[in-house]
Amino acid sequence: MNDSYAIVTSADEGYANFVRNLAENCLRTFGQRLIVYDLGICEDTKKTIDAEFIEFKTSEEYKDINSKNSIRATHKPRCIIDYFHRSQQKFLFIDADCLFTERPVFPEADICLTFRIYSEQTASDFRKNGIINSGVILIDPLSKNKAGLECLLKNWISRCEGDQDSTDQKALSDILLDINNIISPGKTYKFNNAEILILESEFFNDVKRRTGSILHFKAASRSTEKMREYLLFYKLTKFSAILKAYIYANRFLLGIKRKKNPKRYKTRFLKEMS
Repeated sequence: MNDSYAIVTSADEGYANFVRNLAENCLRTFGQRLIVYDLGICEDTKKTIDAEFIEFKTSEEYKDINSKNSIRATHKPRCIIDYFHRSQQKFLFIDADCLFTERPVFPEADICLTFRIYSEQTASDFRKNGIINSGVILIDPLSKNKAGLECLLKNWISRCEGDQDSTDQKALSDILLDINNIISPGKTYKFNNAEILILESEFFNDVKRRTGSILHFKAASRSTEKMREYLLFYKLTKFSAILKAYIYANRFLLGIKRKKNPKRYKTRFLKEMS
């Protein structure tokens, strides 16, 4: 395992407050600056954010809402492949509306993706936006399988461009399902020899905000209630002992639930995927 990696995100002016808070959270948690793909942040705003910015030109289509009411976010694979060619170390590409509760330690793999969290493991969720939540992705551009990894990223871009109604995570999910029609968290799969490790969102991309090293406030920009929750947790990141006590207590409770009903928590997604 290796816990050394750069932290990268992307945002426009509409997500400036998320980026500002995430940049502060990164400095406090990792002692390093956030790297931001600038999709249209005002120069005056950037002066208020302690981060490194990479100007990136992209179509406004990334903000489009598809027919299933999901943001397409098709800029993401382009930002990732750009940094893939720049970086001299592993990097974590993370949505701007995330916060760290602690420094996550990722298992070794060429790329780590997070499976959709338990509460979103339904047939309708899988059909709507795939089996993967692409809000957290760890990539190793120094891998011996770099060529295969680059091929995966290019395939991802191609699928995003080829279907004007797709989203970034649905396109990525479809690539995985082409490899194997049943994808399970905790397992590794190969694409042109590149190793793809599927992680549990409960710990690495927690959209329920209870047990994760990374909390993901998905759609907080469109929900007053979620925004209030986000601001509360942002304040709590300044009191790490309190926040960790909350997270570890919930992890303990999750462990008990899984032991009492292992089939429900470990295999529900198999039935839903079929």
